[in-house]
Amino acid sequence: MKRYTRAELGAELRARGFPISNSKLNKMAAPAVNQGPPVDSWWGRRPLYDIGAGVAWAESLLRSERSSLQNLPSNQDTPTKALRTAMDVGLEEGGAS
Repeated sequence: MKRYTRAELGAELRARGFPISNSKLNKMAAPAVNQGPPVDSWWGRRPLYDIGAGVAWAESLLRSERSSLQNLPSNQDTPTKALRTAMDVGLEEGGAS
């Protein structure tokens, strides 16, 4: 049974059509997030992964519909746009420079 490093797992997932970068995979597998693929075994401090479990994990991330945030119209105000607008108004009225 071949075990994969995280980078090898990422390459194999991309080869199978999953658009995930090594950076995203590393972030999801970080202990603080703990949403990455299941670790099969350890080589010292290095996690190793089973390809079957990795593919099953990637498939579990698939959705049939877009998330509610992605369904917003493109002209919908976002908190960032609202904050920028408020800051611009404050600058025009002689606020902080």
